[in-house]
Amino acid sequence: MTEVQDLPELVGRLRSALQRRGTVVGLGLLISGLTVWLTLERVELGRLPTLLSELRVVPLVVAVAIFPLAVWVKALQWQHLCYSATSARLGDLFTATALGLTVNNLAPARLGDVLRVILGAELAGLGRAQAASSILVEKLLDLLSLALLGLALVPFAPLPWQLRTAVLMTALCSLGGLAGVVVLARRTSASQRWAEYMLARPRFSRLGLTAPLGAALNALRRFQHPRRLAVPFALSLLHWLLNAAMYHLVLVALDLSLPPAAAISTLVATNLGMALPSSPGFIGVFDYLCVVSLSAFGVEPTTALGFAVVVHAFGLFLPPVLGLVLIGRDGRLRRLLGFDRGASSFGTAPAG
Repeated sequence: MTEVQDLPELVGRLRSALQRRGTVVGLGLLISGLTVWLTLERVELGRLPTLLSELRVVPLVVAVAIFPLAVWVKALQWQHLCYSATSARLGDLFTATALGLTVNNLAPARLGDVLRVILGAELAGLGRAQAASSILVEKLLDLLSLALLGLALVPFAPLPWQLRTAVLMTALCSLGGLAGVVVLARRTSASQRWAEYMLARPRFSRLGLTAPLGAALNALRRFQHPRRLAVPFALSLLHWLLNAAMYHLVLVALDLSLPPAAAISTLVATNLGMALPSSPGFIGVFDYLCVVSLSAFGVEPTTALGFAVVVHAFGLFLPPVLGLVLIGRDGRLRRLLGFDRGASSFGTAPAG
C-alpha cells in the first residue's frame, strides 16, 4: 500500500481530483449563484440578525451533542460495509468520516469523499478498491433510506409534487443500483473477464484501469447476499433520523412549533438536492431548499433562511472542531499534516 507521507502529497491528490472535476465545479457555482438569487428574492435580510439573536440556547446545545453521535453511526455503517465487521478499526473510520465531512463542507465537488477513500486506505488499512466500493454502496443505501423516509411522509405531510417525484425516482434508482451491486458480486469472475476484454483495447489500455477495476469488482464480492446490506441499511436510517433530530432542535431553537415531519421533509429535500453540483458548503442550494421545504409547513422565508444559516454554521464549525480533536489524539494524522516531523512512518498505531 502506498503511504501518504505528508500534507503536500495529500493536498496534491485532492487538487488533482478537483482539476478532474473542473466542469462540475463550474456548474456548481452557476447553480449556487442562481439559488442564492432566488432565495434573496424572498427574504428580508434586515430581520435576520434579530431572528438569530433570539435563538433558544438549550435546543442548540442538544443538537451539537447529537452531531458526533451521527458521525459515529456513519462510521459504524462504513465498518459493516467492509469485508468483515472487524476488518477496520471503528476509530480510524470515524476519523476519516469526520475529516471527509469537513472537506465536503469547505470544498466543492465532494472532495471529502476522495479524502475518505485516501484516509480509509491509509488509516484503517483498507485497500483503495475496498474503500471506494464500500463508500459507493454506502451512498446507494443512504439515497434509499432518504427516499423511503420521504415516501413515508407522503400520507402525513404537505410535500410538493416535485419532492414526491424526486423521492420516488431516487428510491427506484437506488434500488436498481443496489440490485446491480448484488448482480456484479455474484458474477464477479464474468464481470472481470468482460472488463479485461474491454480495457485491453488500445484506447483504454494506456489508462491502466484493469487492475483497479478488477480490485473494485473483487471488493464487491461480500454483497452477493443481500442480507449483508441489512445492518448497514438500518444504520443509514438511524444516521438520517439523528440528523432529522438535529434539524428539529434547530426549529425548536427558532421557537417554531412544527411536527417532526417538517424536519424530516427538509432533511430529505436538502440532502437529495445537494446531490446536484454546488459551491463549497452547498451555499445557495441548501438555503433555497430550506426555504421551499419549510414554506409547505407555513414557515415564512426569512425564518426559514435563519434555520438554514444555523445549520450552515453547524456544518462549517462542528466538523472542523471534531477534526482538530481527532488530529490532536492521533499521531499519524499529526505526522501527515507535518506537526510531528520527527516520526518516521505513517503506519504506526494512533496516539492514546
